[in-house]
Parts: sequence; structure tokens; C-alpha cells
Amino acid sequence: LAFDYTRAMTAVLLLWKPPPRRVLLIGVGGGSIPTALAQVRPEMTVDAVDIDEAVLRVAQRYFALKPGPRLRLYAADGRDFVAKARAAGTHYDAVLLDAFDAEGIPPALFSADFLRDVRALLTPQGVFLANTFAASATQVREAAAALAAFGRLHEVRVGAGGGNRLFVAAARPAALPGAAQLMAA
Repeated sequence: LAFDYTRAMTAVLLLWKPPPRRVLLIGVGGGSIPTALAQVRPEMTVDAVDIDEAVLRVAQRYFALKPGPRLRLYAADGRDFVAKARAAGTHYDAVLLDAFDAEGIPPALFSADFLRDVRALLTPQGVFLANTFAASATQVREAAAALAAFGRLHEVRVGAGGGNRLFVAAARPAALPGAAQLMAA
């Protein structure tokens, strides 16, 4: 596939049935994902969380990330945010994980326990998407953790060089379309 991860994540959300209306994004970076979602689905509400408040400031100042009633920005640890949302009974139609350090997704954000908490936040028709490094020392551990939490998933290589991969999982494993169906869409 010749997608970048922003296009790949956005495409899956556009094709998901029913269309997600409430999204949690863990890891904001330059804000390309919430900006893309706002353009293609302006009715969508996005809670975007980044552990580093400076990242949020830079995304707003230099990358035109615009918070508002449909895009709420939070400077918080993704684990803590998920735990508090779960305790409050909050649910999302989609949870996107795009948080990296130099080694990839921090292990605390890709453990089976954390991913089970993420799954608990999803509505019954909800989808989980994670942007990960395709060629990393953690790829086997990440796949095992995602399988333990969700029971079934697809791995999609993103980009011609295979630098990233996208995990796609559903709150209910039976709701996850087949790989051929997902790729055809």
C-alpha cells in the first residue's frame, strides 16, 4: 500500500460502519489526524490526548491544529486518561493510538491490560486503530498484546517502504470485516 498512516487511519474511519461519531486519539504529534478528520467528518467529536503540553502548543501554532467544540485537546498521560474515562463510563466509537517515543509505542501504552481498558471504552460497534513501527524489536510483543486484548485483528502495512503498520481491531471480534473486505473498501 502507498498510504501514509494519516490517510490509512482516516480511510478506515470513513469506511467503518456505523460511522464513528466520537473518537479518542492518544498521541497528537503535529495534529494531522484530527485535522484530517475535521475536514472529512466535521460532525465527528475528537478528544485528543498528548502527554506533552508543548506538543499541543506546537501543533496549534505551527501546524494549524484548531481546538473547538468538536476537537478537545488534553495534556495528559494516555494511560491515566483511559483509566479515568473508563471509571467515568465514557465510551468512544473509535480509539486511535499514535503515540511514539524513540523505540516505538511506549510499552505501557501497548500492554494487553492497557488495550483491554481501551477495548472497554469502545461502543459495541467500535474500532481500535494503532499506528506502529513495522520493523521494530517490539512488533511481536505488540501483535501478541493486541490479540490478547481484542481476539482478532488485521495488520496493514502502511507506505511503500513498510515503515509503519496499522493494527485494526473491533470491540467485538465478529464485527471486524475480513481482510479482503477491508482492503477492497
